[in-house]
Amino acid sequence: MNIWFLILAAASYLIGSIPTGYITVKILARRDIREEGSKNMGATNVLRTTGTLPALFVFVLDALKGYCAVQLTGMLPGMQAELFKLFAALCVISGHAWTVLLGFKGGKGVATGLGAFLAIVPVQTLLSVLVFIAITFLTRYVSLASMASAAVLPVSCSLSGKSAVFTALSSLIAILVIYRHKENIKRLLAGNENKFGRKK
Repeated sequence: MNIWFLILAAASYLIGSIPTGYITVKILARRDIREEGSKNMGATNVLRTTGTLPALFVFVLDALKGYCAVQLTGMLPGMQAELFKLFAALCVISGHAWTVLLGFKGGKGVATGLGAFLAIVPVQTLLSVLVFIAITFLTRYVSLASMASAAVLPVSCSLSGKSAVFTALSSLIAILVIYRHKENIKRLLAGNENKFGRKK
């Protein structure tokens, strides 16, 4: 196996593993975000428990993790093809979702996936962002909007002429993000999911 492929996988995973939400809340509020609100380390929980500016900071950093992992492919020999960029996206999102630094527990990968896909397919990603905004506005369920925007992305990639392999790998990433929302799905079905703008 190509050593650069292994380096790309390891580096992307480690970039994703940086627990930005945990670190930010720990520094700013001296609290453990894993014990606050939904106990998730993503920007939405930071917003509900710590405030707007910390949440924005976490969101940007999480997105940058995805963007930087994809950009890494341009620095490694033979790793410039789109499929390698998608592989980097899969690894960085996996690192974010199951960080080795916090017992393989982490976030849901939405912001990290956004950053990664902006670097790969910006037009299709912006369409997903519009879906996210629309569903959030209509339902106020961030989790539902996140899952819908993840599901739309591989569909838009396929419709724009991307290969079957590209679509399949992007679908795998979408499934990963949706799987990370499994507790939200349970709450949505039970009718007790927290809505945007309302603190727990």
